[in-house]
Amino acid sequence: MKITNRKFILKNKQNIFSPNLKYKYFENCQKYPFRANEKGFSVVNAWWLAEFSFLSYTPQDFIKSQINQAGIKSFRFFESFKCKCFVANTSDFAIVAFRGTATKSTDLFIDLIDNLSIKLTDFREKEKVHYGFYSAFKDIWNGNSGFKEYLYYLQENNPKIKFYFTGHSLGAAVASLAAASFKNCHALYTFGAPKVGNLAFANSLEQKTYRIVNFGDLVTLLPPSFSNKEQNEYVHHGTIKFIDKSKSLAAEIKFPDNQYTISITIASKIIDIIFDKDKSMLLKIVDLTDTNIKIHLSPVTLVSRLLRKLKRIILRTKEIKISNHAPIYYAVHLWNMNIKNLPFKNIQLARNEVHKKG
Repeated sequence: MKITNRKFILKNKQNIFSPNLKYKYFENCQKYPFRANEKGFSVVNAWWLAEFSFLSYTPQDFIKSQINQAGIKSFRFFESFKCKCFVANTSDFAIVAFRGTATKSTDLFIDLIDNLSIKLTDFREKEKVHYGFYSAFKDIWNGNSGFKEYLYYLQENNPKIKFYFTGHSLGAAVASLAAASFKNCHALYTFGAPKVGNLAFANSLEQKTYRIVNFGDLVTLLPPSFSNKEQNEYVHHGTIKFIDKSKSLAAEIKFPDNQYTISITIASKIIDIIFDKDKSMLLKIVDLTDTNIKIHLSPVTLVSRLLRKLKRIILRTKEIKISNHAPIYYAVHLWNMNIKNLPFKNIQLARNEVHKKG
């Protein structure tokens, strides 16, 4: 049996969050076990957690079967009205994975811009976070699912266990809030994460935090900037690990400049003006005029039309594609990096072992 790079074809580009029951989750994971005591970033761990995040979109029974096949026997699924997650653990580590929203990515994009829940709300002292993400987090954390209690139960019964939090897209956002609230989190790995909160929130995360971004993943640019005040400004958190065009990891994000980035800047300006209660309508019109936008329609109508236009631009952009946000990209690309970066001797030994057993 030859261990090689993985390839895939994403057939349904519009509904990229559909449960994938044909993908071989955790394939060859026995040869590359999870490194629970890793002190820094690990490509092996990133691949494992990308698989968990991808798997989270599938049904509960399927998740359990795949995790058991990967050699992890302890599994608990938690569900509230606004959030779903699961915990898989051994005596050494516990992986907490949050599910993103099973919706079309174009709808997700519009929701993140054209929704009043984009306004920042209080999280902790000076920390502000996305209202919609915070609402989903509170629903599972403070609800009757027993999720929070189970985490503390695991911690109390095994003080040495290492907790890893992860998620893709909206699941990444909720995972970030959960990691910030659970002081025993060893590391947080997010995939395709939107911005979650302000600078104070980003600085509050004490555990190791890694933000993996695929080239051309437009959701990672959202929500856009809405304020010039630092305490009300959305920023990303964590150490960036960027999957560039060559499918290698880089420490800097490089997206192409095109109509998309220009349009989203204009959209954020209009929305900020509309929902800023401290400004009079006269000042709002002046601000819009300063952005060289001719006022022939009401601001709300402008937003609606601009967002529709923006959606059309996204759908035809070649480098920034809807499909680049798909969780399968993160799992497959990190697997290929895993194989590429491991020392040749270790790969050869693994292949020999597989050949003997085959």
